[in-house]
Amino acid sequence: MSEESIFKIRESFAPFSDLFRYKMISETGYTWVDVDNICLSSNWPLFRDDFVLGYEFHDWLGKDHITNSVLGYKKDSQFADYLLCEAHSFDKTAIFWDELGAGLLQKGIQTFGYENYIQKRSVFNPIECKSWGKLWSNIELELVLRETKDSLTVNCYHEMSRRAGIDRNHFPTGSALDYFWNKYF
Repeated sequence: MSEESIFKIRESFAPFSDLFRYKMISETGYTWVDVDNICLSSNWPLFRDDFVLGYEFHDWLGKDHITNSVLGYKKDSQFADYLLCEAHSFDKTAIFWDELGAGLLQKGIQTFGYENYIQKRSVFNPIECKSWGKLWSNIELELVLRETKDSLTVNCYHEMSRRAGIDRNHFPTGSALDYFWNKYF
């Protein structure tokens, strides 16, 4: 992708990264994992038909919502073409926050009938976005470790900490992020 195709919305590159991940997957077939996800296991199972899809959170009605923080599908597929074509059709100056990301992915999953490929939330996103602060808390370590025990990844929700003005270069001692940093890095 050219440098001219890079764009920001609300001081964030997140919508551009949605477009970038669709392009990368459509060309390579590799699985995308957001940079703010911590891989908790190297023993990933083979996913049915090469789909790596997961839920991220429950809304106030208890409905699950898709995530694109961990995402994989076959390159050169109708699904890949659909996501990339639809993503390019958006007006880059008028995109809502998740319209190009989870919103478009959910639309594609419904269009192609791929709901059965979606992994439960605990696989990739055991900590919900609304609870992102647990990862930074030095009093919730045991709770976070229980919630992530059988997970493949945990999302650190970089955008939420960015908006809160948190220095993401230093983790509070005794927090889950401090624990994961010491264990995996």
